[in-house]
This record gives sequence, C-alpha cells and structure tokens, in this order.
Amino acid sequence: AQHGEKAKLIRNLLLTLVFATGFLAVKYFEYTHKIHDGLLPGSLFSNPDAKDPHVPLFFSLYFGITGLHGLHVIGGMVAMVWVLLR
Repeated sequence: AQHGEKAKLIRNLLLTLVFATGFLAVKYFEYTHKIHDGLLPGSLFSNPDAKDPHVPLFFSLYFGITGLHGLHVIGGMVAMVWVLLR
C-alpha cells in the first residue's frame, strides 16, 4: 500500500480474509465437538470422563481466550472489507 501497488494490496487482503475465514471454520468445528462432548466452560461442564478437577477451569480459559481471539479476527475482517471497498 505504501508503494502504491494496489493489485498486491488487494491480493494480500483477500488472502488474509481467506485465512481468517479458515481460522473461524476450524474454531467452529472445534467448538461444536467440544460442546457435543460436554467440555463447556465453568458450571456448564458435563463430561464424566474428566477426572482432574481443573479441567473445567481449562475449558473456561480455552473458550474465553479463543472466543476473544475470534472476535478480534472478525473485527479485523470487517476492517479489511472496509478497506477493500474503499
């Protein structure tokens, strides 16, 4: 962008959007699998196979951190689409 190479800028923004969509797709499949297995955060945790009492805390942190990152990715995607449309 700083060198005025508009075609490369568009290509790189589109690639970034593709990778961001891939990340969100992976998280979707991971989340649905974990939810199906009862590996939910906090008091919603319901997996009888987990023996360690810290497992619910781990999944609370996992969903919190990856969820926040997902929101950050979506915000970046919105900003990139805005730049592309300009």
